[in-house]
Amino acid sequence: MTAAPMRPDRIPFAESFLPGRARDQRSLLFAACVALALHVLALLAIPLPDPPPSPPRPVDESRVLHLTRVAIPPPELPPPTPRNPTSRTPRNELPVPFELEDEPVQAPRERATERLPDTDVEMLDFAPAPPPAPAAPAVYDETSDGLTLPRMISVRVQPTYPRMAILAGRDGVVILRAVITEDGEVAEVEVLRSPQPDLGFADAAREAVLRWRYEPGQIDGRPVAVALTVVVDFQLD
Repeated sequence: MTAAPMRPDRIPFAESFLPGRARDQRSLLFAACVALALHVLALLAIPLPDPPPSPPRPVDESRVLHLTRVAIPPPELPPPTPRNPTSRTPRNELPVPFELEDEPVQAPRERATERLPDTDVEMLDFAPAPPPAPAAPAVYDETSDGLTLPRMISVRVQPTYPRMAILAGRDGVVILRAVITEDGEVAEVEVLRSPQPDLGFADAAREAVLRWRYEPGQIDGRPVAVALTVVVDFQLD
């Protein structure tokens, strides 16, 4: 009996056209992919170690409150007094500290009443005190009683005629209220009336009056502040 001839292994149709070197490279690539997959599975299965703990922060000793525990001994109590059971006194034989004597009951004394002598009661006068005198005003009016009016002691400064009034050819009268202090200076100037249109008359009169100087007004020989009415008349020559 003759043996059947051996047939070579069948090669896939797709690999039959590849040379031998290309087939080897494909096998190596497949093996590398399998090895890489096995490494990834191994890394996923093995737990990663915990990160090392961070070093402790330095402690500022200047801000640390150190407490010292001090043991306080308990107070010493006096030893208890021992009791002698044989020295107890029965309740029915308690010692009497003193003897009670029968004293005679005396009748209550009558309280002596003294009569006050009859005296005349002086009626007190509860009339209200008179109201205090009104305080002296800070600024006296020029019509106050007993007032000596201020007197100008310097050359009277003439006001500057307003340029607008010169161009318009207008005259005007300005009435002011000036307060003369105890030192004779003009402290306040208030315009009471000025011509209409003003054309600068009020400002020129105020500036001039503020430079005037006076001998201060007096009441009972003492200088006082006085409010005066000042009239400034502007006239074109």
